Amino acid sequence: VMNEAAALARTLERAVTYRGSKGPTALPAGVRVAGIADEPAIWELMMMEAQEHAWLPISREKIASVMRRGTRPNETGSREGVIGLIAAEDGRMVACVGIGILQPWHSEVWCCEEVWSFVHPDHRKAKDGYAKKLIDFSKWWAESLNMPLFMGVFSNERTIGKVRMYARHMPFMGGFFLHLPPGFSMEGK
Repeated sequence: VMNEAAALARTLERAVTYRGSKGPTALPAGVRVAGIADEPAIWELMMMEAQEHAWLPISREKIASVMRRGTRPNETGSREGVIGLIAAEDGRMVACVGIGILQPWHSEVWCCEEVWSFVHPDHRKAKDGYAKKLIDFSKWWAESLNMPLFMGVFSNERTIGKVRMYARHMPFMGGFFLHLPPGFSMEGK
């Protein structure tokens, strides 16, 4: 535990000194904006992500609603979010990121927020770096809307590596903590 804490502290120290991009982020090769026809493949990836990372019981209805906000325009014809999607060489969808659009509680400014980011376990060591491409897609999308972008790591698995990866591409800001009341049940997860 001490080695992990020391590694995390070194990572965060470097992350605080991130100086930012030198120019606009290009749409990464192989990543595209998802549409309605992609929903079955996205659903499969989202369910894998939820099984791996959800910290509360899963709601299929909520997941479907969030997915639709990223693949379909709302009743006014505008988007409430976007999903970036990556296919492997065989054409199978293997990675996706969901970005929502919201206003923080303290501001009228609209922002982009990562809702999830997931790479299929069989493709996490891909030579093309799918996770980095999802980050770059998210930055590209936020820049195209001229909105700030929030992304983060909320996980107890490979946390230090994930934080390091994000810190190479964006400045570090804050942290997450979770308290579960005594006797709280995660049944249904």
